[in-house]
Amino acid sequence: MLMTFIILIVIFSINSAAAEEISLTEVLERGLNNNLEIREEKNKIASLERELKTIRAQQGWQVEVSANYNELVDEGNRKDSEGALSDTNNIRISSGGNTSLNINRRFDSGLSISQEAVYNDQEESDYGVIISYPLFKGVPTESERSYYQKEQELLKAKNSLNSLIEDKISSWVENHLQLLRLEQSRENAELQYQIAKKTLSEKEELYQKQQISESEFNNSKAEILDAENNYLELKNQYQNLLKSFKLELDLSKDVEIKIEHSKYLEQLKNELHTYKNYNQEELARAVLKSDYGLQSALINLTLQEKQLEWFQNEGRADINLSGSYNYSTERSVVGVTFSYDLFDGGQREYNEKNLKENLKLAQSNLEKLKENKIIALERQLNTVDSAENSKKSAELKLENAKRQFDLAQAQAESGLISPKNLKQQQLVFEQSKNNYQQTVDKLYIAELDLTMMFKNNFKEIYYEVLNDDQKN
Repeated sequence: MLMTFIILIVIFSINSAAAEEISLTEVLERGLNNNLEIREEKNKIASLERELKTIRAQQGWQVEVSANYNELVDEGNRKDSEGALSDTNNIRISSGGNTSLNINRRFDSGLSISQEAVYNDQEESDYGVIISYPLFKGVPTESERSYYQKEQELLKAKNSLNSLIEDKISSWVENHLQLLRLEQSRENAELQYQIAKKTLSEKEELYQKQQISESEFNNSKAEILDAENNYLELKNQYQNLLKSFKLELDLSKDVEIKIEHSKYLEQLKNELHTYKNYNQEELARAVLKSDYGLQSALINLTLQEKQLEWFQNEGRADINLSGSYNYSTERSVVGVTFSYDLFDGGQREYNEKNLKENLKLAQSNLEKLKENKIIALERQLNTVDSAENSKKSAELKLENAKRQFDLAQAQAESGLISPKNLKQQQLVFEQSKNNYQQTVDKLYIAELDLTMMFKNNFKEIYYEVLNDDQKN
């Protein structure tokens, strides 16, 4: 068992030394580029941007060239040429081919222009144009409405990405700090193991001389087993957290994360929000103004209002001015088309009701989100206060452990206590340091999460700090 334990330590040390190591700033940079969830959000944004460009492309000039050839096989009986099926009686079709060019465009104003030029193998040509324009346009064109809706979806997608990035930065920083504390705990566990190992050796010698009981000797053996299990448990926690962390960052197996205190964390700390300078009402306003989820809910509410407005302004009447011209006949036509929806079976009423219900739901969703954000703010403020109190408590315990360790060092130098007792006191002191640092880390993460609630430009702050760190 002991030999296995030693071999595991050696193997772990060799693997760590052989692997490529990257710093925390590189970890965050790669994570933002490689993380699957972030890539999916970026892909959604890119897809919406392409859809917007597609809509704009559809609003431009459209040019199509087509050609066909027909071979008249049988003219049939001319008396029967006036058949009921006009699509197949083909009385005007003869053998030959023709080529046509179609050019059309729909403008934002609703103006539509369609042009066609035809040339056949008999060297005959013709040209025609049809123009249509709505005289009373109560709402934007269908294309413009579609573009507006896609724009709102794009804004919501960007909010979702920014919110996700902030969550990931906080989570990855916390994971790095947890790994750092687990590493320190593992070092303490190794120190505890060395003390238990030395104690067992001393107890074994006393037991051989029959100066202690078998029960006391067995207690020492149990202590070294506990120390070994504690070390292995911490090692497994460290490795499991590291694996999940690397999986989240999409790092290859041959890349290791350099677990050390990063200067970047100190630089980032300067940007953390000092909430005590503000009262509760000011904090609430800042959160409601900055939250990405609330911004998206407001975008959705505005969209629902727009859709209802368009529907109500669209009305039942439709008046269009139209015109056409044919080159071969030199025929020009101008006209006005009027239509009115007298009865649609109640469709319009049902559609308007659906739009109004969607608007109510969007309003309710926005108000509910506001309430939840205020509750989340209060919860986060309590978390920060609790973390500060835990830090103060751990600091007092650390000071006490430091005094006890200093006293033990003086006693050891005077021969009043054994080196083993000094090691035990050192272990208590190291554990107190680790406990204190854990409370510092928890306060750091709590303040970081609080800052992200107030600053919706935190992503830019992160990149600014990251660039400064890389320059230095």
